[in-house]
Amino acid sequence: MTSQRSKSSATAKPTTAAKPSTAAKPGKAAKSGRKTADAAPAEVQPRALSPILAAAAEILDEKGFEGLSTTAVAHRAQVSTATIYRDYPDKLAILRALIVHVTMSRQDFLVASFSRIASSPDWRTPLAETLRKAFYLRMNSPGGGSTRRAMQHSPELWLWDQKHTEQLAEDCAKFIRKRKPSITPATAKRIMLAGITAAAALLDLASLMPARNAQLLVEECVAMSEAYLAPYLD
Repeated sequence: MTSQRSKSSATAKPTTAAKPSTAAKPGKAAKSGRKTADAAPAEVQPRALSPILAAAAEILDEKGFEGLSTTAVAHRAQVSTATIYRDYPDKLAILRALIVHVTMSRQDFLVASFSRIASSPDWRTPLAETLRKAFYLRMNSPGGGSTRRAMQHSPELWLWDQKHTEQLAEDCAKFIRKRKPSITPATAKRIMLAGITAAAALLDLASLMPARNAQLLVEECVAMSEAYLAPYLD
């Protein structure tokens, strides 16, 4: 998505505080020798942001929800405020559009990843890679982590995120059933809903931690997810 969003998408019913300076950064490996979320996944290609949403993401990452305003976005994007107001009546409209964009990009990644999990002889390896890359996206994509925190400022956005997670669980459930056809659609969706929700909460928490602690928590998330899915996928 390289063009500016239309007014309808900017106000879609979608679905943070600034990223701490001590949050995890890429580049280090755990002492155990296990791969960590710091390894940059070259194949991860988030959707491109429009100039206005890119500016909003930068501000949200740097200053959090309180620092986001239509004036600040216009200044950062080097456009007039009239240009902003043409598609976004207020900062919540900008935030909605940005959250939709980031979430859809994350969905692209997760659906593709679960397709690999379904077809791989060893499902644990692509699962672990998926979780580490999901954390990498939170830390390195514009708005990747800050949009998650910003949703706490709007019940509407939080509710949208819950509904989207349910839909994502349903989309990914078919890959669980592809691997284990005996699992019913309702059970597969429930499995995915619990797994995605728990993993997302841990990755959100890790994004607020110093690098070393974040790496360790991501690895605990990997271990937890493997243990949870093993009875269903083995």
